[in-house]
Amino acid sequence: MNMIFFLTVLILLSAVIIFRLLQERKTQKQRIEALSDYLSKVQDHAELPKIKETYEGELQILQSEIYKTANILQTEFASETEKNRVLKELLTNVSHQIKTPLAAITIMTDNLERGNLPEKEKQICIHRIHSQTDHIASLVRNLLISSEIDAGVFRMKTEELPLVQLILKISDSLSALLELRQIQLHMDIPEEIRIKADAHWFSEAVSNILKNCIEHTPEGGEIRISASAGNLSADLFIEDSGEGMDEETAAHIFERFYKNTGNPDSNGIGMYLAKQIIQLHNGRIQVKSSLNKGTSFQIRLYFTETI
Repeated sequence: MNMIFFLTVLILLSAVIIFRLLQERKTQKQRIEALSDYLSKVQDHAELPKIKETYEGELQILQSEIYKTANILQTEFASETEKNRVLKELLTNVSHQIKTPLAAITIMTDNLERGNLPEKEKQICIHRIHSQTDHIASLVRNLLISSEIDAGVFRMKTEELPLVQLILKISDSLSALLELRQIQLHMDIPEEIRIKADAHWFSEAVSNILKNCIEHTPEGGEIRISASAGNLSADLFIEDSGEGMDEETAAHIFERFYKNTGNPDSNGIGMYLAKQIIQLHNGRIQVKSSLNKGTSFQIRLYFTETI
């Protein structure tokens, strides 16, 4: 009787063990199939599902490592996809930017090759060819600077400088353009204000902003440059009496290749570079404008590393 009972118990235990092993095998197969399905979604760049349950043992370690690796790969893929999109957009814009001046150069060259132009018209053609080649050179230069900034390899040499001296040099470099358009430039910059900046690149940024103001200020208008300083920052204000801009234009003015003018010499990158360079100086730039009421730019440079 005891032997029969013992055998019965043994058989039942064996059945339970076999059943558990089969169930465990089935469960592991389901888990492996789930992981396989997950990897297929990763391969197809589909949205990754969340982990629904935690398994034990080596399968759980494998699952965890697959999930971590998949998330890293998806993040990198998304980053590369965005970079490729930006690069494609950049190349498209560059192609468009260069195509127009090249077409103008071709037309002027064809006119000169005919050899029957009056001397005055020849000089006009030559002047326009020089103007368009300068435009292309400026575009390429700005694109190189822009790409260095995007790649994080742009370098500046900063030092403490008197702000008023920087602005005076910039205004001198633009004096011919101001005189040509009969625009009055007024400055009110305290001599004691000093900033930490790269003289060349900060001047480049401010010059781009001033050129924009001059371009949109009618003859006989005026531009005012003023500055103030506190314990944490120095503020530079550039205000014009020009045509102003609407809210949409103001919202996009610092975007690369954005144009709000019919000026053929504009390449839509100067204001973008101005903002990037100012940000590299631990600063920020803001614009306020209304149609027919002028435009005001505020450049704030922080004395500390925290903005």
